[in-house]
Amino acid sequence: SSWPVGMKLEVAITAQDRFGNRVALAAAGPSGGLALRSNVQSESMEMHPSNGILQGSSDEGSIVEIAGLRAGIVELWLEPVSLNASAQQFKQDLRKRTVRAVAFSSSSGPAVPPPAPAQGVVGLSVEDARWKSRADEVRDAALHAWTGYRKYAWGRDELQPVTHRGKDTFGGIGMTVVDSMTTLWLMGLGDEFEQAAKFVQDDLDFDKADTEVSVFELVI
Repeated sequence: SSWPVGMKLEVAITAQDRFGNRVALAAAGPSGGLALRSNVQSESMEMHPSNGILQGSSDEGSIVEIAGLRAGIVELWLEPVSLNASAQQFKQDLRKRTVRAVAFSSSSGPAVPPPAPAQGVVGLSVEDARWKSRADEVRDAALHAWTGYRKYAWGRDELQPVTHRGKDTFGGIGMTVVDSMTTLWLMGLGDEFEQAAKFVQDDLDFDKADTEVSVFELVI
């Protein structure tokens, strides 16, 4: 969809911590604050405040008003107000993770539809954006471990990584599957979660666990 040229729009910017709780922008961003930037000049879009600097110290966030003056697509993103030269990578990463496109149309015809936002960046706070690459590494490591377990020890309690063999230490119930389900879900590994759910539905059998096990380890 697109917006008529001249119509004022409110761009609401809020920040969240890694648990999804709203926090003040001052707490989420670097010292010096954040500003809303665009890829067009003032003759194509007006912005209030004109410098785009985000105001407000509460967790309600900040509002910047924009209005398109010409038909077309405008990119908007967040940028640190002040940043030393050694932190330019953070500036680039922040733009990549917050960029959005807004289309303005005139009465003579619509603007070109805006591109979809980059995958995986919607709703990230500035603080979370700093950790995105690390989070991806952790997710890849978890997927690597799950793939190895699926290949070498599916249905067994544990995978012995050196010998590539399964081992039953909890009665042979497929404890790794049960233990991994919440992690798979939280990491957004939907296909792997469905694999685990199917195992629980079709193959999990506590009656065959006819050996002594640690109740404490099973519970935690």
